Amino acid sequence: MNHEILDLSLLESHIGDAGLVRDIVAKYLVHLETQLITLKGLCPFEDHTEEIHRIAHSIRGGTGNIGAAQMHRIAWDFERELKTGKTDACPVFIEKLWEAFITLKE
Repeated sequence: MNHEILDLSLLESHIGDAGLVRDIVAKYLVHLETQLITLKGLCPFEDHTEEIHRIAHSIRGGTGNIGAAQMHRIAWDFERELKTGKTDACPVFIEKLWEAFITLKE
């Protein structure tokens, strides 16, 4: 497994049950996909900047917790960009997040 994409070792060391970790990650991926769909729908609207930031922050935290380093970094960069008040890069970050998500699911 490519640890740059997904490294479950830390989560497994805390939980101690690899099967349970896989179940948790599978359920999180369903939630993550819903977040990405919501983000894509909100992105064109500047008046949703706060909601977009909240979702990006949630994705950053969740992907960090499960050990999805690549997606975590993208969400981190996206969140930093949003903190500046800029939303014009929103489509680019969402595309990067989707690509990382697809790779993560593989």
